[in-house]
Amino acid sequence: MNKTYEDITAIILAGGESKRIGENKALLKLGNKTIIELIHHVLSLHFKNILISANDDIIHNILDRQIIHDIINNHGPLSGIHSGLVNSPTERNFFISCDLPFIDSQSIMYLIESSFDAEIAIPVINKYPLYVCGVYSKKIIPLIEKIFFEFEKPSLKLLTNQVQTKLLEIEKEKFFNPESFVNMNSREDYELVKRIFYSKNHGDAQ
Repeated sequence: MNKTYEDITAIILAGGESKRIGENKALLKLGNKTIIELIHHVLSLHFKNILISANDDIIHNILDRQIIHDIINNHGPLSGIHSGLVNSPTERNFFISCDLPFIDSQSIMYLIESSFDAEIAIPVINKYPLYVCGVYSKKIIPLIEKIFFEFEKPSLKLLTNQVQTKLLEIEKEKFFNPESFVNMNSREDYELVKRIFYSKNHGDAQ
């Protein structure tokens, strides 16, 4: 059963052009839908409030949602998380990057239900914290801004080391499906994602 969270905002990190892929991952196609449309569909099952953190206004032509631009530029997903938190109407916020096209409902609900006693709650996949998927509190905005101005290379790792962060071992849960966390960072990854997608939707078709 899908649970709806009215007091949590979902924010899609749609970024901009990926240097390794050469274009915006959010706008890549799987079947007749863009990746951001597929992620938005899953989020819409759980959240009334959905924002998009992006620097490409063309996304507004695809989804009729508020587009949030970076307030402090050039710091990757940390910039997107910061601007998302600043513009969010709720204390708690679920972030998901377009790097993760197959995020599923059970994982979303698990991350949220496991996050109530932390300022940040993120999954750990293959011993690697997945910073661009998880729950972040608006309370950490001042610390993010402090990191921006005090460090030459601000990062999400720096942030999570300085606040109450819960690292969730989602791989140990019975519902866990590794395909839900396939991380798309390159053209090769995109080809893998397409094979998984078509296998799911068309049997063994490529």
